[in-house]
Amino acid sequence: MNSLMLSERQLKLAKWYLRNKRKIRLYFLIFFILLNVIFWGKGTYELITYFSLKEAHEKNLQELTDDTVQLNFLRLHEYFFPHDLIIQELNAIPLNYLGDQKTKYDLVVLLENVNIYRLGLIEYYFMWSNGETIPQETFIMPGEKKYILSLGEVVEGDLKDLEFVISKMKWERIYPQNKKALILEEIEIEDIEFSHETSLERDRALPKISWQVNNQSAYSFWEVKFKVFLWQGNRLSGVNTISLKNLKGNEKRKVELLWPAIPNFSQITVSLEMNPFDSEIFIPAY
Repeated sequence: MNSLMLSERQLKLAKWYLRNKRKIRLYFLIFFILLNVIFWGKGTYELITYFSLKEAHEKNLQELTDDTVQLNFLRLHEYFFPHDLIIQELNAIPLNYLGDQKTKYDLVVLLENVNIYRLGLIEYYFMWSNGETIPQETFIMPGEKKYILSLGEVVEGDLKDLEFVISKMKWERIYPQNKKALILEEIEIEDIEFSHETSLERDRALPKISWQVNNQSAYSFWEVKFKVFLWQGNRLSGVNTISLKNLKGNEKRKVELLWPAIPNFSQITVSLEMNPFDSEIFIPAY
């Protein structure tokens, strides 16, 4: 009979269960409802993601096949394995003779990235017969032709055997549905002008190039860089750079570049230097 008797602890547990039986059932019901919501929510998200990427994926597959629906291995290789950058031009623009057989140059190379799905991150330097520049970093957008610069380099003696060297190369895949590249189309360079500004310190008028940058995007940027190119006919005669700090969204601002020793030119072009796939360039909205 003692085996059938309940202990005091068991009686307390039984009383607690009877008092809280409805709450326990309610908690279990809420738990299973939440589990069901999470399950269906994840399934719905995966389904939406699938359909959002389906069109771009099918388009890519279609591009990889020819009209006979046989796999085009050349196109497949281009899609999955990036081509090397192509050097289009390599120039050294003499600036001035410094004496002691030393001359200052601006070194310029024109690169082409034929990969339409790859952003290139580059570490590079220029070298010649008796010297080289320090390594620098830059980027090149998918499908872009871009001038890479190393300005004001001092060369002893004659500049011979100039080469452009890529010391490190990293590729980042850019998918067709990534629309960040469109930000560049919303930043316009307008009203490029050449004039002179009187300098009281130097007691002469300094050459000045100015333009308007019109940021029609909703994004604000910590720093925006520009490259200025001077052309004498089809020949590149001069290059320079300038940065603009804290450019706000929907802001229009004038940029001015003083260029004391400006070379002869017949045309001016200004290009924007910005990697929209770098999250660190954006000023947070909050």
